[in-house]
Amino acid sequence: MCDKVAATHGIVVYLARSGVLPSLLNAMQSAGGQCQPPQGTTIPMITESAPIDFQLHPEQTARAYPYMTLFYETTNAPTPDSRDPYAQFAQGFATVFGGRSADADAAGGFDTVGVVSKVIEDLLPASDDVRPNDIYLWLTAHGVSQYPGASGVLQLDGQNKFPPDKAVFIREIAPPSGTTTTLLSCGVLPDRQNPAKWGTPPDIFPCPRDDTGAAFP
Repeated sequence: MCDKVAATHGIVVYLARSGVLPSLLNAMQSAGGQCQPPQGTTIPMITESAPIDFQLHPEQTARAYPYMTLFYETTNAPTPDSRDPYAQFAQGFATVFGGRSADADAAGGFDTVGVVSKVIEDLLPASDDVRPNDIYLWLTAHGVSQYPGASGVLQLDGQNKFPPDKAVFIREIAPPSGTTTTLLSCGVLPDRQNPAKWGTPPDIFPCPRDDTGAAFP
């Protein structure tokens, strides 16, 4: 893998579980050869998800893997914007769980409970016995729109089984300092803006969108 990246000036795309990523990086570290590029150069890797410790302690990550430049995708807003429900959720999460930091999975689980609770409240006046299928049918018929979830602004209905235009960020952990930079911000952001482009001049690119014109979740 490292030989191919070096020969093609390519990038490693990691789509497996985040918990397995350290094992791969440690194996690359012990492999030598092209997996240990010359000083001053790195192997670029983008991960679908990164271990929460990587995100919370980027400087430690950079020290542990100095031969890598890591990029990772997240739906969490990277700044404590007061308008951002995730920032509020993260503060509450730390209060309840003794200072532990909330990741994207925790935010998604929190939003699932929130959406289900909202639907049940709407169903209860008609029936005291709410079944899972009732919740699905209600979402299909009525839906949830502009729900301010911790994982982003959510819309679920008969046409959207996955929230369209959900905020997505690509962040870089750059060695050797571990400085973290947000490279891409697309979808409906905490300030409700939905940018059409990302990047910094002169490198400006269109935000990725699906066939309907909605931003990819």
